[in-house]
Amino acid sequence: MTNDKTLTIPPCSILSSPLEIYFGSDRSSLDKHFRQKERKTFQSLFEQVQSEPSAAKDKLIKFAQEHPQVPMVYNLLAFCHIQLKDIASADKAIEEAFLQFPDYLFAKINYADLLLRKKKWRQVPEVFDQTLDLSLLYPDRKSFHFSEVRGFMTAIGYYYHERGKRKLALEAFRIAVQADPTHPSVLALEKALFYNPLLRFIKSLIRNRD
Repeated sequence: MTNDKTLTIPPCSILSSPLEIYFGSDRSSLDKHFRQKERKTFQSLFEQVQSEPSAAKDKLIKFAQEHPQVPMVYNLLAFCHIQLKDIASADKAIEEAFLQFPDYLFAKINYADLLLRKKKWRQVPEVFDQTLDLSLLYPDRKSFHFSEVRGFMTAIGYYYHERGKRKLALEAFRIAVQADPTHPSVLALEKALFYNPLLRFIKSLIRNRD
């Protein structure tokens, strides 16, 4: 999304205060960490990871070594490994990012996702400082990029689903849909929340009978 649209989510069972979602591109972090030439290199690597992750990997690893204090580089490196289906390397990058940048929201989100994948969902609240309310987790921030909101809400949606807190899981899903309705992680959460194995079994019996 490249527009400047914003959306305000009112307080609800998982939000103590209103939350503004913005949908434009977020260049503030790039401008903060990179000079113009470095920013162009990072953006070029970002684009190459989408289409040619194998060609981008070594260059991205070198770039990460040259910029060890930039959290978003680790985020991109983890994504590159995921694109290459190298989950072990992706998890290592995710763990390193969380250890080095524990206050970085995407580092928290990615590490929470790692725990969820490993069936260690009980540890998720620790990742978010025992605060599963985004408006309280970063009280000085009133506005969040749609990708941040989608990532956070899908993570806690899975957590609440594992706990059997369906109403809270559905609330997280509702907000995730408003942030990024067609993202694969949101669609996967939808499947987890609404998938009915008994109904699918009955349908398969009907098809086989026909």
